[in-house]
Amino acid sequence: MSTDKQFVRVGENIYRRDGVFYWRCRNAEGKRTWRALESQTLKAAVLEVSRLQGEVSASVRGTGRHPMSKVLTVGELIAQYTDADCPTFKLQPRPRLKARHTYLLTRPSQFLGALDAKNLRLPHLSKYKDWALTRMRKGTKGLRTIDQELVALSVAYRWGMTMGLVDLNPIAMKPKYQPEEEVRNCREVAPESGDELNRIVAEFFDDPRSEVLGWQCLFEAFTGCRTNEILKLKVTARSQKDPGFVDGGYLFLKRSKKGINPYALVHPDMAEAIRAHANWRAIRYPESEWWFPGRTGVNPVDKGALTHGLTRICPLLDLAHRTSHGMRSYFVTVRRGAGIPDWQIARELGVSTVNVVRKTYGDTPDNFQGGNIHSWRPSKGDPAWVMWLPEKCGVVPMIQPELSQSGAQ
Repeated sequence: MSTDKQFVRVGENIYRRDGVFYWRCRNAEGKRTWRALESQTLKAAVLEVSRLQGEVSASVRGTGRHPMSKVLTVGELIAQYTDADCPTFKLQPRPRLKARHTYLLTRPSQFLGALDAKNLRLPHLSKYKDWALTRMRKGTKGLRTIDQELVALSVAYRWGMTMGLVDLNPIAMKPKYQPEEEVRNCREVAPESGDELNRIVAEFFDDPRSEVLGWQCLFEAFTGCRTNEILKLKVTARSQKDPGFVDGGYLFLKRSKKGINPYALVHPDMAEAIRAHANWRAIRYPESEWWFPGRTGVNPVDKGALTHGLTRICPLLDLAHRTSHGMRSYFVTVRRGAGIPDWQIARELGVSTVNVVRKTYGDTPDNFQGGNIHSWRPSKGDPAWVMWLPEKCGVVPMIQPELSQSGAQ
C-alpha cells in the first residue's frame, strides 16, 4: 500500500507524491530521473508532459543537444582553459603563458562570457570589436590589442576542440581587424643612429633617479635582449647557467619565448660599457645583486619603467617616439651595418629562423648603406657611458666581471 512519501503512478510516466505531479523522464546522459510539473490536476499534467516531450524531440532534432543538458558558455571555456595552465593542442601545460592569456581574455570573457560556446560566430566577434573599441585608452586605436585578445580566445577554442568541448573554432576564420598597412615596424620606434642613442642615454644619466634606465637602454641596444631577459641579470652570477655571468666574450642569459643560444656576444663597445657599469653599480648600489636595480636595490627596476622614461624624454630631445623594444630593433640595424648576415643575427637574438628577423624587423632596405652611422657610439666625441669608467671617476670597484679579449667583432 502506497504512502504519501512514495511516488504513486497516476498515468503514463506520470507520478504523484505529496500532492505534486512528476514526470519520469531521462536526462541528458540518458539516466532516468524525476522532473516536477507545474500542473495541479492530472489532466493538466498529461498536457504538460506531452508539451515537454515535444520540446525535447524538437531540440534534439534542431541542435543535437538535449534541453536539460548543461550549456558550456564561452566564459566557462575560458576558465577551464586558464585553469588547465593554457595547454597546447597537444595538452602540454604552459604555466608561463597563463598570466598573459588570463589578461588578454578578460575583456572577451566580459562581453562573450554568457554566450553558448558552440554558437559563437563571426558576427559576435564583430560586435565584440565595436564594444571593445569604446573601452580603449584615449589616443589608442586598439585594433591590434583586439586582434591579440581574439588570438588568445582562438587558442582557447583550439584546446576546447582537442578536449571535445566544442566542434569548431570560428575565430580561426576571422580576418585581422588591424589593416596590414597600419602595422608599425619595430624599426620605426628604434633610434636612427648612434648619436641619437647616446643623446637618449646621456639624458637618462643627467638625473641620478633615471641613471639605471640609461644603462638598461644601452644594454638592450648592445645585446638585442628583450626587457624581461635583461632584467634577470645578476651581479652574483657564478656560472654559465646564471644570467649575468660574463666569460670568454659571452654574457650568459636566460632566454624567454623558448629562445635559443643562452648568451650574447660581448663586442668591444659592450666590454668597455661593462667596466663602466660595474663602476657605477659599486658607487650607486654596492649592496644590490641586480645589474639594473630598482630604487631600493632589493628588486630589479620595473619592466615598464624604460618605456615610460622614453615616452617622457623623447619629446624633450625633439625625437620621435622610441620604445624599449626599439632597442632590440636597433641591435639588428647595427649588426647589419657591420655586414653580419641575417641568419647569424637571428642566432644572436636567440630566435630559431631568419624569417623571424625579417618578419619582425623588416628586410634590409634597398638603399641601406650601413657603416659608422649605425653604431653604438656617437659620430663625434665620447659615448655616454665613458663618464662612468674608473679612470674617469677615480673609483674602482673591488669586483668587476672578468672579460676575455675574444669579444665579438
